[in-house]
Amino acid sequence: MPQKPNVIFVWADQLGYRFTGFGGHKLVATPNLDRFAAQGANFTSAISNTPVCGPFRACALTGRYGHASGVLSNSSRLPESEKVFPEILKDKGYVTGYVGKWHLSGPAYDHEPPGPGRHNFDYWSSYEFYHKHNHTLYWEDEEPIEEDEYQTDSETRRAIEFMNKHAGSDDPFCLCLSWGPPHPPYDAWMLPPKYLHKYGTVEEMPESEQEPDSKDWMWRPWQTPVKFTPNKLIPISENASGKQHTDMMAAIYYAQTEWVDDCFGRLMEALDKTGQAENTIVVFTSDHGEMLGSHRLRGKMIYYDESVRIPFLTRYPGTIPAGTESDACVSSVDFMPTLLGLAGVASPANVQGMNLSHCAKGEPGPEPEAAAICSYTGYSGYGPGWEHRGVRTKRYTYSRSLCQIKRDYGAWQEDTAYSHAPELFLSDNEKDPLQMKNVYKEPEYKTVVDQMEALLHAHLESSGDLFLPAPDYRKYYDDEGRLLRPIT
Repeated sequence: MPQKPNVIFVWADQLGYRFTGFGGHKLVATPNLDRFAAQGANFTSAISNTPVCGPFRACALTGRYGHASGVLSNSSRLPESEKVFPEILKDKGYVTGYVGKWHLSGPAYDHEPPGPGRHNFDYWSSYEFYHKHNHTLYWEDEEPIEEDEYQTDSETRRAIEFMNKHAGSDDPFCLCLSWGPPHPPYDAWMLPPKYLHKYGTVEEMPESEQEPDSKDWMWRPWQTPVKFTPNKLIPISENASGKQHTDMMAAIYYAQTEWVDDCFGRLMEALDKTGQAENTIVVFTSDHGEMLGSHRLRGKMIYYDESVRIPFLTRYPGTIPAGTESDACVSSVDFMPTLLGLAGVASPANVQGMNLSHCAKGEPGPEPEAAAICSYTGYSGYGPGWEHRGVRTKRYTYSRSLCQIKRDYGAWQEDTAYSHAPELFLSDNEKDPLQMKNVYKEPEYKTVVDQMEALLHAHLESSGDLFLPAPDYRKYYDDEGRLLRPIT
């Protein structure tokens, strides 16, 4: 009997679909990801249901929406009772490993301590939230491990060591690898200088220009201090403008993206050397995107494609035909059942996503009519102003809010007034791929609005989403972000 397939699930943090070669970008070079996209299936319409770190991770790992798993924001703790897909594979005889950022422990922890909160991973080398990409403390047992190495390089090395250790075993392995870039801060000294040269001028910084205490907080002992001057007018997008459209931000975001691509190439090369590539399911995705100046915004947590649209690439030689493309409305809640479906493993009954493994194989079958966009609170805690729900079909994006939406790094109002008229947004992405025009009020879209509202209502009903103001969720949690009772 053939051995069960190994599973490698890799995701970057804040890498939008459009900022890749396979996604159509003309400046950023992602040759390793482009090659990988051509070797398997590229889901060209994939989105992050809740485009912020913790909720995405909960969706992708459990196949359940944030209001079902209890992870509404970065302050929520993933309940021990929620079963992540590596636990399901572990029950089938897999050896499991987790490397990199976790961000599901809630506000009480800087790392997930040994115990049930680690969800039965056999190997653990992680931290809760740490975006100093040139310095990381990893936690395996109870003592931190400090590395004299750039973060993403270190995590790639750890992943390869895990893979090499278990590739020759009789038991299959499941590896989860979570990289930090291209997440802010966009500081040139946080990544290897070799990725910056394409986007500007890199110079060694004289000691006279260094701050007296910079060795303590910025430069690591193994680094050479540098200063970086970005090229002028680095193109981002035709819909990018204003003070959030900066050359420095774009240059470092692109450089970090190329760093991620390079590390992914190293990982795939190491997999090839193990002789296990033909029997390994590999997935590459991202938490969410980055506005990067589009619509005069930075960050995420908004319904625009730059925020919600993400890579979802799958490769499984002999099962997924090379060059497959699918425009199915796949979203992060579908990742778990799809991956398990490729591995021939049934999903738990409480999973809310859909198994779209047939789409990866290029075969006909049921698809979601739309993907849900669910913003419950602010980034952390229960701050009001971000509460909106929406749906994205193959052609349209629709969103309805409870109030005037706060846009990250954009205009902030002092108070959130739920009595004000909600924001309603409809974009015809076929005619307006940059989503520059809200056509909600245009008479010719009246039928479309009704159809999209019906889809949204059906999602809220079927998934059990109460669509509450953010402060109303506070009663469901303790001060450590633990869910006290189901959100019903």
